[in-house]
Amino acid sequence: MEAHHDLGLTDRNANANAGGCCGGGGCACGSNAAASEAHAAPADIVLNVDGLTCGNCVNHVTSAVTDVSGVDSVEIELNAGGTSTVHIHSSGTVDLDAVRAAIVDAGYQPA
Repeated sequence: MEAHHDLGLTDRNANANAGGCCGGGGCACGSNAAASEAHAAPADIVLNVDGLTCGNCVNHVTSAVTDVSGVDSVEIELNAGGTSTVHIHSSGTVDLDAVRAAIVDAGYQPA
């Protein structure tokens, strides 16, 4: 299963008919909710990230995201100076807020 996430890290395709990512329709995804969003596994998560310009940037983001609990591996399609694509592979639960924080802490911006 592959989930594509926007800036709010919301899987709109999978959640459209499920009453929201929290399963009951009471989800506040996309409204800057304070609750942490976890992605159930197994899954491949795809995020867009701005600010990567070279292989060193890729190494920084890869290292930061790999350190997040539940992340098995990370692959990045570099688009130097544009929006790069980060593929996160997981066989467990991944806290997407933690992934976003790791990317920001590494000096880059989720798109």
